[in-house]
Amino acid sequence: MKAGGNKAAKAYFEKNDLIQSGQHNYASPLAAKYRTSIAKKAESKKKEAEEHEVIEKEEEEEIEKAVVVKAKAIEKKSIIVEKKTVEQPIPAK
Repeated sequence: MKAGGNKAAKAYFEKNDLIQSGQHNYASPLAAKYRTSIAKKAESKKKEAEEHEVIEKEEEEEIEKAVVVKAKAIEKKSIIVEKKTVEQPIPAK
């Protein structure tokens, strides 16, 4: 429907005089040509959506990897800070 839709189909049929007695002439060569063009548009949109979905998934995976790396770095720094805290002598009062 996103590739064509009723409004576009009606306009095409009216423009090409494919409506007789209120009925659309779906059997005409021009109607077949329209169906083919809509099918191509739909396939193109489907492919585009799939590619977009793959890109989004790859971006999500990259973000997840970056979060894991950052979490490990923070954890490592926390361990270092804990070691330094434990190893420092307590000042005498």
